[in-house]
Amino acid sequence: MSNAAAAIENGAWVLSRNLQVREQTAALQREARELVLTFRFHRVRPMFGGSDTDRQEECRQRLAALVACSPVKTYVGQSRGSACKVCGTAIVVGDIEYDVVSIDVEVRLDCACYLLLVDELGRLKPEV
Repeated sequence: MSNAAAAIENGAWVLSRNLQVREQTAALQREARELVLTFRFHRVRPMFGGSDTDRQEECRQRLAALVACSPVKTYVGQSRGSACKVCGTAIVVGDIEYDVVSIDVEVRLDCACYLLLVDELGRLKPEV
């Protein structure tokens, strides 16, 4: 009788853990979708200034979404004339550009947006 009770208890634990894992997976899927929608190429160029949110705050929100999901790595180099993926500003050829890479997304930033990213990374609490 105790073997059956132990098996039932073990099965209940497995079911509850399965539910927790599925909820975590659903949350990660929502975050990944938000990142893809935020940083994907858009056919219509984004227009700034049409809302109450200022441009710097909008860029800060995009960067916060980037660093919230996974750790990022940064690579620095000279620009070949690309544009910042966060604010849309053209990066002059020869200026410094920053490639920020997470698990799912690679984003090229200009200096101003990189400083915002560093600020957002400073706000994160280190995991113990």
